[in-house]
Amino acid sequence: MSAFLFFHERQQMQILQDAGKCKSTSDVLPLIQVRDVMQYMPQLKYMLGRVANNSSHDTSGTAKRQRTS
Repeated sequence: MSAFLFFHERQQMQILQDAGKCKSTSDVLPLIQVRDVMQYMPQLKYMLGRVANNSSHDTSGTAKRQRTS
């Protein structure tokens, strides 16, 4: 993936601060364009889905399927 990260402008940080997304306008907060997110969304879902499955995977073997009959 080759998404382009960019740094904020003063007005963007003011809006984020007003929304409670950052503490001050001097915070370092890299941003990404929405079109890059949309372009790479299938890959992001795949990668994040694998991470979620690995973290929720039960390695103790105690979880079993319930019988239906």
